[in-house]
Amino acid sequence: MAKQLLLTGASGYIGGDVLVALGRLAAAGAVALTLFVRDADAVAARVRADLGLPAAVVPAGTPVDGIAVVAGTYEDRAVFGAAIRAADIVVHTGDAADSAAAAAVLAAELAGWPAGRDLLLIHTSGTAILVDPAENDRASSRVWDDVADIRAITAWPAGRPHGTIDQTILGIHRTAPGGVRTLVVAPPLVYGRGRGPGNQRSQQVPTLIGAVAALGRNAIVGSGRAIWGNVHVQDLSALYALLVRTYLEAPHRLAYNADGYYFASAGEHAWRSLTVALDAPLVRHGVVAADRTSADGTAVFSAADYRALLDRGTAVLPSFFVTNSRSRATRARALGWAPTRESLAATLDDEVRRFVGA
Repeated sequence: MAKQLLLTGASGYIGGDVLVALGRLAAAGAVALTLFVRDADAVAARVRADLGLPAAVVPAGTPVDGIAVVAGTYEDRAVFGAAIRAADIVVHTGDAADSAAAAAVLAAELAGWPAGRDLLLIHTSGTAILVDPAENDRASSRVWDDVADIRAITAWPAGRPHGTIDQTILGIHRTAPGGVRTLVVAPPLVYGRGRGPGNQRSQQVPTLIGAVAALGRNAIVGSGRAIWGNVHVQDLSALYALLVRTYLEAPHRLAYNADGYYFASAGEHAWRSLTVALDAPLVRHGVVAADRTSADGTAVFSAADYRALLDRGTAVLPSFFVTNSRSRATRARALGWAPTRESLAATLDDEVRRFVGA
């Protein structure tokens, strides 16, 4: 009998693409897939129309021939709890803004999990947890490894981005029965066109393009020297599918609980190089004039530019695009994860084209 897999966040950017990857496992009979979403009718319709997969809206825990779609929110403990209790595998990719509520319900449900029954929880975090403000606006030489640095990575204080929720997830095994195992997947900047039934755009690159459009010119934020890891969304979803498939076929190959932290970095970029690479597509698609580019990285945004963006409700530019987050996906690559999609720079023309609606 196929394992019951509960996927949250299927209408989101990461979760939607993970749905496509897991949908292939479901089509092969490896898992029976349930989606937990707010707007179940709309998601089910798009799964059928856009992805060509059978989907039906049902109450939590109802078996279906195809993909089950359950309506609810993480705050609805009864519905979300019933969906969890019906699962053998939970893949949580829900919005970070709602993750605290989801983590609290997961922890409570799994603490009372029946002894002798196995469950795998895969939780989505992010490498923003590696950001150290003391390193802002310079190139950090520190690359965090999810094997060599595992004890430091899993001991970040709650004040770090993702820190509080990570600690909740990492602590589940201490109160849950032995059959409950957890994994945390921490992607860096995620880019590329998603394939899911809802949002198909990332956050960081469109945010940068939107700021440039609002200001009417492209420029460097700070020095541009800081460095981040990156991964194409389709390579990231392939990692989720690999983790699930490995759990089904060779569970001893995975690291769990206190060791179960998986970075998902495929490449790296300095913020300056990303800004310079945006110059050509920004001009090509009419977002900025040819004399309003970064001029090969010599133009710099000013304090007045940041104030103008703040007035428009965008404060992320000076606070995020000067940070470092460098990671090495040793665990994933040991399992055979080998990213194949195009680089971040190669997707920028498509990002700008979609921004202008071309």
